[in-house]
Amino acid sequence: PVARGFHTFTGFYNGMQDYFEHQSTDFDSVGGVTGYDMRHDYIDSEGRPVVDNILWDKNGTFNNYIFTEQAVRVIKEHTASGDHEPLFLVMSYANPHTPIQVPKVFEEMAGGANSARRKYAGLVLAMDTSVGQIVATLNETGILDDTMIIFISDNGGSVGTVNDTSGSSNFPLRGEKGGLWEAACRVPAFIWGPDIPQGQVIREPIHITDLYPTIAALAGTEPRADRQPMDGYNLIETMKGKNDKGREYFIYDIDPVYRQIAIRLDNWKLILGKSSIGESNERYPPLVGASDTLHLSNETLPFEEFFALAMELVRQFKDLNHLCKSVECIYKGQNMKVQLYNLDLDEYEFRNVADSHGALIDQMLVILDTEMVDMTYPVNLLQGGEAAASPAHFNGTWMPWLDGR
Repeated sequence: PVARGFHTFTGFYNGMQDYFEHQSTDFDSVGGVTGYDMRHDYIDSEGRPVVDNILWDKNGTFNNYIFTEQAVRVIKEHTASGDHEPLFLVMSYANPHTPIQVPKVFEEMAGGANSARRKYAGLVLAMDTSVGQIVATLNETGILDDTMIIFISDNGGSVGTVNDTSGSSNFPLRGEKGGLWEAACRVPAFIWGPDIPQGQVIREPIHITDLYPTIAALAGTEPRADRQPMDGYNLIETMKGKNDKGREYFIYDIDPVYRQIAIRLDNWKLILGKSSIGESNERYPPLVGASDTLHLSNETLPFEEFFALAMELVRQFKDLNHLCKSVECIYKGQNMKVQLYNLDLDEYEFRNVADSHGALIDQMLVILDTEMVDMTYPVNLLQGGEAAASPAHFNGTWMPWLDGR
């Protein structure tokens, strides 16, 4: 992060970690290697990134506490310095990602008969408490009234197919994390700040890419002109309650590896291919009773079969020797499943109406083919990884290893 514009970074590089011991295991890139992953990176006095400041002394400390303490420090130091430049602070809490680990005090405060659900709720409560501390610090330092707070999740909960003890629930939405159903992609979010009417609900579709142009506009600057045209849309007028339609469509996913595509046009959602390899179509009920458990549905592939299929699709994709840039190319030789849902009338995705809306589907396919012209090669293919990235080369820690190349 400090090589990408941030002045400081406190946290871990991987997608998940042990909340207390800060061990992270990467299953895709280096074959399941584990290393210590908690650091404080910063820019030194000569403007160079420092990325080897490992926080060994934080081993055993709940990472939620580490991040909140650093956030409070950054806010206080910024205001004490008299610096009138805008402060941009990103808090990417791990809560409530697996593994479900939480201090006993939060689990007990959360309550509930089901242990998995209780621990999950405890993680949410711990995050909520930390957000409250940050807001209190903004208020104490006198900058709350000039601050915009954006709260957003990254994806829906993992239920059934990834970890049936996660304690999460997306009910009554369909599916789970990792797929294309609304349970995977539709997440809670709110925006609070000056000139934003309180209590309003924005019904228009909003995409994560909208945050960049919106934040840039709020800071009084323009997105970088040397980049390709953005997918994001400036939400300022929408947030202020103005009658602003915003975006007409957005892409959920165009995946030439797993061969799945989804797009939303107004209130219509089109899914091509499976909603996700190995994903269940279930609507999982919330865990309430002490004996409640989640079970894999019959439509769910075992992990070994799922992984083998994923690797085979990667191999087939590489054999093409080029990037598919059309719907026809991605699905060549495949049985393409087509699903269409009207999310205004069917937000839980019960009724596939594709058979009666052929012209609309054709319109959405034209949009997809147009968007795919500018698509870039996927860089996160499951390739077995780079041995040079292993923590074994860096005293058991995760470190940058490409030296800026």
